[in-house]
Amino acid sequence: MAQRMKQPVKLFTRPRAEDRDVYYLKIYQGPNKWKTETLDLYNLRGNDRKTRAANAAARASAERIVAERTAEWWSNKANEPKSGAEAQVRLFDFFDKVASGYEYNTRKGWLTTRLYLGEFEPNEALLLRDVNKAWVHRFRDWLERFGGLAGRRGHNGDPRPLHTATKAGHWGRLRHMFREALSRELIDRDPTEGIKGFSKANGERSYLTKEELRQLAATPAPDNWLRRVFLFSCLTGLRWGDIIELTPEMVSKAGSYTRITFAQQKTGAQEYLDINQQAAELLGDISEVRGKYIFGYGMTNQQANRLLKEWVARAQIRKHITFHAARHTFATVMLDAGIDLYTVSKLLGHTSVKTTQIYAKVIDKNKQRAVDMFPELT
Repeated sequence: MAQRMKQPVKLFTRPRAEDRDVYYLKIYQGPNKWKTETLDLYNLRGNDRKTRAANAAARASAERIVAERTAEWWSNKANEPKSGAEAQVRLFDFFDKVASGYEYNTRKGWLTTRLYLGEFEPNEALLLRDVNKAWVHRFRDWLERFGGLAGRRGHNGDPRPLHTATKAGHWGRLRHMFREALSRELIDRDPTEGIKGFSKANGERSYLTKEELRQLAATPAPDNWLRRVFLFSCLTGLRWGDIIELTPEMVSKAGSYTRITFAQQKTGAQEYLDINQQAAELLGDISEVRGKYIFGYGMTNQQANRLLKEWVARAQIRKHITFHAARHTFATVMLDAGIDLYTVSKLLGHTSVKTTQIYAKVIDKNKQRAVDMFPELT
C-alpha cells in the first residue's frame, strides 16, 4: 500500500503591504508542480491586543481552508483512474522527469546524479518497480567506496573520493525521486526507506570570520564584479542563484531599510529580506540598471570560485573558500554577534531551525578555542 503524501496543501504568508502579510496556499499537482491560491486573509504587523486577536482569527480561518482543501485533494486523488502503463515506467525516464522540473542551477546537481546512476547501473531499461532495497544498498556502497565517475583521479592516480556533503546530495536526490514515485503510486514502497544515507551535518562549513572578511574586503580582488557579488552574499546570506537573478522590481523601501522580495531558487519559497546600508550600496543605483538583472551575469559559478581562490590567497587567508562560503560567513557572523538562532534561521530562509543549528555548533567551537587561550594563572 503506498504511503500518503503528508501535506498536499501547505499554508504560507508573503508580504502584501508594509503593515501586513497575506496568506496563500500551495497545492500539490505533481512532481515539482504546485498550484498557488491566495486567500483574502491577512496577518497584521503589530503586537497590541486588537491586532493579536485579529491575527488569531485570520490564522484559524486559514487553517480551516487548509483542512477543506486537503480533504478535497484526497477525495480527487482517490477518484483518479489508474493506468496499467504506470507500472512500466523506467527508472531513468522518471528521474529525468523529476529533474526537469527544477530551475537551471538546481537541475545541474540532478544531472550530475544522473551521470553517477548511469555509471553504476548500465541497464537504461530498468523499471522503477524493479528497484529493491538490495539495489539501493549496492548504489550507496558504490558511492561510499568508489565515490566518483570514471576519470575522477587524484594526483597519485587513485580514484578521488567524494566529499560527504556531495554523497549526501546524490543520495538525497535519489531518495526524493523515489518518494515522488510513491506519491504518484508508481511504486508500492520506497526502497530507500530505512537505509541510512550520508549526513551533511557532520561536515565542516568553510566560512570567514569577521576579521577575515574585513581583511578580504581590504584586499584588491582579481575581478570587481566578483568582489561586489561575493561581499553582497556575505552581507545578506543570499545564494549565488538568487543574487544573479535579482531584478529592480524585487527591490523596494521598507522604512529606513532596503527590502528584497524574491522566490528562493532552491526551495521556491517566497521570501522578503531587509538588508543593511552596506549591502544596499553594493546594489548600486537601481534606476541606472541597464538590462533585466541588477548585477548582470559576469561569470559562471565555477569561474567565480577559481578567482575567489586567488583573491583569498592574496589576502593571506589560509582557508578553502567557495562562493557558497559567503552564506556560511553571514550565518556565523550573525550568531557570533549574539543574534538568536531563530532570527538567523529566518534571515537565511531556512524552513527549519534544525538546518541552522550546524552554525551554532561552529560558534560553540570558537568559544571553546577562546576559553583554551586564557593565560595560565600560575
